[in-house]
Amino acid sequence: MRYRFEKASQIFELASDDISILPLREWQPGSWAELPALVYPSDERTVLESLEEAVKIGLSDVVCENLYAVRMAGELGLRAHGGLFLNIMNSGALATYRSLGLIDATLSMELSFHEMKKLKPCIPVGAVIYGYLPLMKFRACPKSCDSCGGLSSLRDRMGEAFPLICRDKKYSELLNCVPLYVGDRQLPRLDFKLLYFSIESRSEAERIRDIAVFGESFPGRKTAGLYFRELL
Repeated sequence: MRYRFEKASQIFELASDDISILPLREWQPGSWAELPALVYPSDERTVLESLEEAVKIGLSDVVCENLYAVRMAGELGLRAHGGLFLNIMNSGALATYRSLGLIDATLSMELSFHEMKKLKPCIPVGAVIYGYLPLMKFRACPKSCDSCGGLSSLRDRMGEAFPLICRDKKYSELLNCVPLYVGDRQLPRLDFKLLYFSIESRSEAERIRDIAVFGESFPGRKTAGLYFRELL
């Protein structure tokens, strides 16, 4: 099982073969580093320097959510894992990313389980089975920094609150108002499963891990996303 955490403080005790993933700014030895999904040209040198510092103290694996990250990982000799937001949806894309250096990949959350079963992957593949997943990113944040604190929310006309995470004042990320959860469903054959933690407390994350590991039902509102539907 792979666990993506927003902050190091969320990490609970993991099994010996589990993998923890942290954003580069939160990275600590023993975990993989998730490179930022968006990096603007003026910030690329800063990200590269942070990555080089992490390599000096033991970083060997990175999760790539953007093509720039695949290139950067290759330049530093890091093991590159394809992230959820590369939006990989077919065998051709997997083959192309393998040629670029990926050693495995998380498939797109827009790919149905029916389509996953038809893939002929050339590298190990997995899927996210839990998470308040990002819906969109904003270059110009819709919230004021004065009232934000790094985590706020937007409400739609139905009164639903969508969490909004600030990414170091470079961009903001809007999450879904309910989490995806399919840990209790029949899954296609996968090489790994990913639990994507963002706004949960450590205790909440650990409780969700437990129900997912044992295939139990989620105790609350949830969505299965597009896993059981087909995009036209």
